[in-house]
Amino acid sequence: MKEHGTIIKIKKDTVIVEIRPHEKCTKCCSCGAGRKRTVTVDTDNVTHFNVGDNVEIEVDSSKMLKVYIYLYGIPLVVFVGIILAVHFVTESPIISFLVSLAGTGISLFVISAFLKEKKEYSPKVRKVLE
Repeated sequence: MKEHGTIIKIKKDTVIVEIRPHEKCTKCCSCGAGRKRTVTVDTDNVTHFNVGDNVEIEVDSSKMLKVYIYLYGIPLVVFVGIILAVHFVTESPIISFLVSLAGTGISLFVISAFLKEKKEYSPKVRKVLE
């Protein structure tokens, strides 16, 4: 997946890029993709970039699929697993629901910490556009 944007800020090892929405997205705007958004991108060499540079950001499609599985699939499995296990023990739908919500929240917290540490899942600035 490739996106185009403009560097708006440079930090120590990262650049903050404002992503330009695709032309088709600006006409529709039904999903919110048509609005401008910013993303923080880790880079090996910040000296190659300047504020105002137009850049291309790329995320490997297979890595994106893994991120979606981590963020949606695992919490769903945790939610269903906990709700079934706790309901089997307590036979209370309210308790099993509340415990499964807490477990899902904890799993999302752990997964987000894991993904922040793994640099291969974050987007990369590939090149400066003219």
